[in-house]
Amino acid sequence: MFLWCAIDLDDQMTALKGEVRRVSEELGVENIALGLPFHVSLRISFEVPDEREEEVKASMSEYFSTLRSFRFEPLCMERQSNVVWVRMKDNPKLSRIHEGLCRMLQERFGVPMAEFDRSFIFHSTLAWTADEEGADRIFRKLSDAKVPSSFKAKNFVVGRAFTGKPGDFKVVGNCEIAEDQDDYLM
Repeated sequence: MFLWCAIDLDDQMTALKGEVRRVSEELGVENIALGLPFHVSLRISFEVPDEREEEVKASMSEYFSTLRSFRFEPLCMERQSNVVWVRMKDNPKLSRIHEGLCRMLQERFGVPMAEFDRSFIFHSTLAWTADEEGADRIFRKLSDAKVPSSFKAKNFVVGRAFTGKPGDFKVVGNCEIAEDQDDYLM
């Protein structure tokens, strides 16, 4: 079984998600990303034994419960191969959360860091297609789409998949975090 975790942005990207859905349908391009809430990944999916799933999810929820809400900003919309995403500006809080998750998973559960975890790019996937041409068509159509000027990390989600393959993921838990008195951009 594979797990992943992220900051849930679906409620902050409602208009953009509607635009992505409209463009995907208009172009007739299957978009796997629309099956999940829009989110900023915090850890590349990782494999855990089925019998440890609940323990790992509980540890991630415990970790998230120690955090406070904060804001972060988008950098730009990009296309990487068959994925269209909103790339986030470098942010020390996002980096600390990613590093803390990687360390906790390694120490408690022996989960090694994946190659992409070593040079993590914080992003929110808008489209994930079967081929680069479909992603390019969606990317060009979305070039004028309005992306929110900032996002608030206030709810974390955990997802799973049995195979780790595209489209096999679903959300299996979430954790709201406490409001930060200093809710500022970093």
